[in-house]
Amino acid sequence: MLTLAGDRFLSRQGVGLMMNAGLPEWITHNAEDYVARAVWHASDLNRLALLRASLRQQVLASPLFDAPLFARHFEQALRNMWQQWCQH
Repeated sequence: MLTLAGDRFLSRQGVGLMMNAGLPEWITHNAEDYVARAVWHASDLNRLALLRASLRQQVLASPLFDAPLFARHFEQALRNMWQQWCQH
């Protein structure tokens, strides 16, 4: 999915998903770049076919599906919030 980075939750979520999936070339930063990147991606059907063939494994091997890593990060975030709350 081509993503336009922005200041809204969904655009930030799209950027996070693309970065964690190892697909930064699917992130754009303005409308002109979005259109140019869409044309660039659509014009290379061989590259799209290769991506489609490997995408499932690429995403499954990414941090997006690393539940133990997510749990450790979430646990650390909760600890940090608790420590900050206790200090105030």
